[in-house]
Amino acid sequence: MNVRGSQVKDALKAEVEGLGMTSLDVERMERDLQARLSHPQRSGQPARLPSDRPDHGPGSDARRRRRWVAAVAAAVAAGVAAAVVGALWVRRPQPPPQPAGPTLSQEIIGVWHDNSSLSMVFHSDGTQRFFSVAEGVLFPAGTYPTGPGQVISERARYQVSGDNLVMSMQDPTGQACDYRFTATRPAEGRVDLTPVSQTGPGCVTDTLSSPMTIVRISPASPAGLNLTVAADTALTPVRAWSDLYGVWLLKDTGILFAVGAGINPAVPYRIDHNGTIDSIPHDSGDLTVPTPGQVVLKSTDRSCGDTVLNEATAGDYTFTATVVTDPCHRFAGQTSLHWLFIQ
Repeated sequence: MNVRGSQVKDALKAEVEGLGMTSLDVERMERDLQARLSHPQRSGQPARLPSDRPDHGPGSDARRRRRWVAAVAAAVAAGVAAAVVGALWVRRPQPPPQPAGPTLSQEIIGVWHDNSSLSMVFHSDGTQRFFSVAEGVLFPAGTYPTGPGQVISERARYQVSGDNLVMSMQDPTGQACDYRFTATRPAEGRVDLTPVSQTGPGCVTDTLSSPMTIVRISPASPAGLNLTVAADTALTPVRAWSDLYGVWLLKDTGILFAVGAGINPAVPYRIDHNGTIDSIPHDSGDLTVPTPGQVVLKSTDRSCGDTVLNEATAGDYTFTATVVTDPCHRFAGQTSLHWLFIQ
């Protein structure tokens, strides 16, 4: 191989190195090139290079060498171009993978908390319920209002289409409003809702008019398991149902515990981990505080004995207790309970 041929080969190597090809690939391309230049064509005529005609004039050797180099360079360029096209085809960007885990329509069933004064339950039949106090899950829908400044109705219907969510509801006068959101899911169990439009005569500026982030707390989700609340400065022994009034989440689980209010020593409670605390709770009954620091749950399921908690202490954001008896396994086998205040 002469100097110019060597230079062409080196140039070929330099061009294809960026394509992740080996020296064996380069040598194969060179052999193919030599074969195409020397082997007869189908017509039986030897392959000719461009302008490959007899030239016996002065300087003919130099002109032939230049034509040879030009032809080789052109062939190399064509080979490199083909290699580039092939490499780009093989290496063309693939579409981004779809997010792992359930779709929004599958994930949305359950109880969600928006880290403020409003929580919501999405049911599998397309109905939805909002609540801001414990009564919102302890009693049938429509018996306890959410209060002004929340939403126009305690009840709604919802539809999910891809990553779009529509909540439809009516105010007390029957005026309807459709709230439309786009939903992004940065993590399983967390949904960021961005308002898109409000349509209907019942629409007002309320909680649903602003962007919000909701976290599924029951059934348990990765985002819900990471939920935190503010720290209490001190916990004091539980002395009455009023110390426990509200909706609580058992830390590191999807178990919710709702405690109501009343004029009698016994008040209603519900426990659930399936995301249906407002409709089909796992357990319900009456809660009493016989002595300071002791909580007794008497289930409506008469086949289940009383659940007794001792050393019960509570603050504004947390409630702790030690399980003495849990005959119906309401607390997933935990004996030291740490509850987080939700609503």
